[in-house]
Amino acid sequence: MAITATTSVLTGEDWKYAKDIRPGDWVFNRLGKPVKVTTAQMYRSEDCYRVTFSDYLTVEGDTHLAFPIEDRNYREHCWIYKGKYKKSAQPKVTKCSDLSELNDKCRQGRLKYSVPTTEPIQLPHQPLDIPPFIFGFWFMARKSDKTLTVPDEFYELVTEQFKKHGYKIVKEYKYVDGYKKFTTYPSVWSQLISRNTTRIPLSYLNGSPEQRLELIQGMLCARHCKKASKQGRFVFKSSKKHISLTFQYLVESLGATAVPRRDKHANTYDVWVHRI
Repeated sequence: MAITATTSVLTGEDWKYAKDIRPGDWVFNRLGKPVKVTTAQMYRSEDCYRVTFSDYLTVEGDTHLAFPIEDRNYREHCWIYKGKYKKSAQPKVTKCSDLSELNDKCRQGRLKYSVPTTEPIQLPHQPLDIPPFIFGFWFMARKSDKTLTVPDEFYELVTEQFKKHGYKIVKEYKYVDGYKKFTTYPSVWSQLISRNTTRIPLSYLNGSPEQRLELIQGMLCARHCKKASKQGRFVFKSSKKHISLTFQYLVESLGATAVPRRDKHANTYDVWVHRI
């Protein structure tokens, strides 16, 4: 099986094009564990396939490109017996050339087949100046007057996290219905002077699974969380597309299933997370 030369692959250093990967580089297997590349070679194929998933991930490869395919029956059994015992049967590995000939829709019009997500990617622990939870919350909750807002339901959790990491709650008062406002000493702004704060730094995005999970928890505590308990999922909303894409990467790197959607009425970019 070969993938196209311009496919982006996460390595131990950073993202690379497949054509730039060399023997000795570290990549990640389906269990999220790092493995060393032993052989890398260029291969020319006349027939190639492009596979697009519901989360808009696109994979391109030759005629031997194949995926472990889950059908509805397999997914239902996994859901029913999750946590009780390990399912012995494994998804059938199917080539794209064979998959393209199958009917990919159920009677209800939903997609019939899915591909299992990776286990949490085991990136190394990163030395960070600001704890991941604090940075994630600050990134989503900051205001132009250098204050922070928090939903009432998460107020005690958030303030405890700040105190736990050596911050002092200086001033707190009611902001709007369902939210409170507060400031801290030292302020996170003072710790980030001269740094670009419009995007989450790569050191946080490429942290260990525990660091990435704390970052996500901090981001979620900055907003009211819309839950859909029957489906076992929740939705993350942002008016900025790059923030939603970053959040999608974070949850998927931890083995969750995330589906982005555009809410034109609310003018937001939503990410529905199915499990984490």
